[in-house]
Formats: sequence, structure tokens, C-alpha cells
Amino acid sequence: MSKVYFGKFDSKRPHQIQEKYYAAGAKGSSWYGGIEPGDYVFVVTNAKVIALWKVREYGQKVNPINPSDTGVVLFDEIKRLSNPVPVVQFIKSPYFNLDLNLLNKIEPFA
Repeated sequence: MSKVYFGKFDSKRPHQIQEKYYAAGAKGSSWYGGIEPGDYVFVVTNAKVIALWKVREYGQKVNPINPSDTGVVLFDEIKRLSNPVPVVQFIKSPYFNLDLNLLNKIEPFA
């Protein structure tokens, strides 16, 4: 059964969003939070939900974040939000339980 996650992407590294990957090493890295192929990820950047992605696979990709470790997770885009939604507003839905893990996905406003 697929799970749903929130994934925080650094706005200073927009290439990850543009190319739909997350560079954190090989499968099993704690940075991935246990996501598996088929899981869904709400993409969060600048404290806003901007898209819904589905995990395609773990793979290899030369990337500027960590050139010596090419391990990444690759995504397929399911939906791009035309108007990004602030995470605080997004999680008001009764389907989300506000906890510290979810709060860690919210970046402070600059």
C-alpha cells in the first residue's frame, strides 16, 4: 500500500525540483524517511506545497549537491499546483495530524 509523505526541498537548490529528484545517497539513507517506489510525496519549498509527486525509483544521477555520491530518488510528477498552498493552510485538513515531523517540513519565512 502506498504511503503519503511531505518532502522539504531547499529553495536554494531548485534543480532538484526542476529535474524531480532528491539527492541523499543510496536507498536506506535516513534523509529519505523510508519512502519506497509507489509512495506519494507532497513537495514543499519556501513553506508552500507546490506539487504532488510519486516515487519512481532509487537510482544514480550526477548531481551538484554531492558529486561524489550519485545516489538519488527519482520522482514522477502527478500534479503541479498552479497556486502553491502554504503548508500551514494545507494541513488544516482533518486528514493530517500535526506533529513534530510535519512541522519540520515547514521552513521559516525569510
